[in-house]
Amino acid sequence: LVSESGLYFIPRIGPVSNGEMMNEGLPDWLSEKYPEVFLAANEGKTIHHQAPPAYNSPKFLAKVQAWYAKLVPLLTASQYPAGNIPFFQLCNEIGMINWLGKIGDYAPYSNRMYRDFLKKRYGGIGKLNCAYNSAYKDFAGIRQPSNILKEGNLRCLLDWGDYYKEYYAVYFLKLHSLVKELGVRTPVLANIPQFYDYDLRGRGLFSPTTTLKFGKFAEKVPEVIFGGAYQMRRLDYENFHDIPVTTAVVRSITPPGSPVICAELQTGVLSDKPRLYPADVELNLKTTFMSGVNGLNCYMFAGGTNEGGLGQFGLYHEWQAPVASDGRLRGHFKSLARFGEFINGIGAPAAAMPPAADLHLGFYGEYYNTEYLDGPLADRLTALRSEFFFDGLARQAYLAGYQTGLTDIQKTPAIKAPALAVFSTRFMDADMQKKLFSYVNKGGRLLFCGETLLSDAGGKPAPALLNSLGLTAEKVKRVRTIEFLGRETYLHDQDINTFGSLLPGDKVIAAYKGRPCGLVRRAGKGRLCLLGFHFSDKFDYFKPAFDAVCRELGVRKSVETGGYDLVTMLRRDKASGFLLIANFHDDETAGRITTEFNGDRLDFPLLLRNRSAVIVPLHYKLKTGGMIRCASCEVTSVNYLGRGLELVYNTAAVGTDTIELAGVGVSRVAAEGANAAALGRDGGVRIEIRHKPGRTGGKLTIYY
Repeated sequence: LVSESGLYFIPRIGPVSNGEMMNEGLPDWLSEKYPEVFLAANEGKTIHHQAPPAYNSPKFLAKVQAWYAKLVPLLTASQYPAGNIPFFQLCNEIGMINWLGKIGDYAPYSNRMYRDFLKKRYGGIGKLNCAYNSAYKDFAGIRQPSNILKEGNLRCLLDWGDYYKEYYAVYFLKLHSLVKELGVRTPVLANIPQFYDYDLRGRGLFSPTTTLKFGKFAEKVPEVIFGGAYQMRRLDYENFHDIPVTTAVVRSITPPGSPVICAELQTGVLSDKPRLYPADVELNLKTTFMSGVNGLNCYMFAGGTNEGGLGQFGLYHEWQAPVASDGRLRGHFKSLARFGEFINGIGAPAAAMPPAADLHLGFYGEYYNTEYLDGPLADRLTALRSEFFFDGLARQAYLAGYQTGLTDIQKTPAIKAPALAVFSTRFMDADMQKKLFSYVNKGGRLLFCGETLLSDAGGKPAPALLNSLGLTAEKVKRVRTIEFLGRETYLHDQDINTFGSLLPGDKVIAAYKGRPCGLVRRAGKGRLCLLGFHFSDKFDYFKPAFDAVCRELGVRKSVETGGYDLVTMLRRDKASGFLLIANFHDDETAGRITTEFNGDRLDFPLLLRNRSAVIVPLHYKLKTGGMIRCASCEVTSVNYLGRGLELVYNTAAVGTDTIELAGVGVSRVAAEGANAAALGRDGGVRIEIRHKPGRTGGKLTIYY
């Protein structure tokens, strides 16, 4: 049926399928006959989910093997290219319930795996005791630790977090080995749990944590494709940045040559609250695509009715899907249809284009290696990284208008980012700090925000960056305001660092009671901005402040919008590109897009409707010669006529759109349902299209 409809089929073959089924899709008899293959549930923390399986339990894996042996041979004949199965999904959102409930696997086999992991990491018990400040006689006496973060056990718990990366990767390898033996030759998909529901909005605050748990999969299964689950609910100015940050972290664990997929892009919502609107779906589709994914899957697409006794919420399973269970098309079906027209038209090449980057977030994964950690110190670390990295430094980069990438500064042997913005708190190993200093010395541009009086994970002082710079620092607790770039700036009672032993050439840009807490310095061939405090998004004045710091470092924007209210994301290759222009506000928003594209200065104004977005072409080459230099509307297809062109387009503009052509002679133009005029400009042609109120698109005919 799927093949006859011209669609691809991605089988989710379990063993865990979730899908709002009882026991996460596992049969009742499994828990009744073999309760030991399930971990203890942490009720109250796992939302509606039930107890997770013990993934590496030999008994559980034996049942998985029997299930696969019956199911997989029914599917292998339909593998691509002979059939329409491009890849198989193994299990679903591995470790999701464990993350929600902070549930570890403490069974004897897991403790053995943990000891083997530590032996491989440390070699001898003496090295481990030195790192942990412990007195184990041998590895046989080691058990998995309590998950409560305390002073002195950070190194142990970070190792424990790394162990679970290995634990899940070993499980995925076992699944892959089973299906390979049964004839699967396609790549395999690992779907990552990422977003958490907060009433009206979904948030990706935990997405770096859950994504890093999949960080070892590619070492075990090079054929793996990673997919995220972008469940935004309401998508607007307050949470749009969750999408590109999440995509960037997924890209950081993806092996070279593999695509990045959004396996569950929310085109419905589990319950009927909050109501999902067409704007939510349109913004999610376009923002996710332009954040750098190479493929996406809409979830759910069609509602239905469960079999009795199978659905966790009963028979009802509408999911606010674009296609209702009775065949009705909901309003956001049109959002999907319009996006499909674009991606099946001129937008197809964009899927292979990399996202542009003016600067990279310097991602230190240890701050997110905390999936199972609990207690006040763990809560404090989570709060700091959420407020000052995810919703602070990372969000400011997008709000200020920079095309923003991400570099895992731990994994990367030599940092090659055009510029780097790093969040710091509590601890960072000395070698990492020295790597950052080396990056600057060799010509890099570094913005380093937060704690500089750092310790290593063992609790020993490790202010390596300060030492490399010849600076001293003092900590000041609970600071309310500082002077930053000539403005009194609110810091929300942060603990900050003030600096001493400055060099004559250092430029002080922030101070607390006359003591420097922010400076800019030339270091070697590069430049450094050192801030002893964190960026926030609490007030709008942080946007121009971030901008000013980037200018001090010599970081330029690829795209200007004339302000801070429109958001852009650029994907491009050497010759052409596509630009997302999004208005995530509930108000109409004006801007002026300017960009230097291959030496060609592109410049056009626009006024966007509330909560709308367009993906516009830049230097799109026409088959008959010439190109579309730029447009303020979303061109979905180009039809070549005998004596001209027909452009089909979507618009989010209030009133007027422009399309600029180069290398094309135009005698006249005509627009369906709108007034159009062609004007000569700079050796090319500028076409203005004036729409009637409420117009969302149409056709433009260009006559040579």
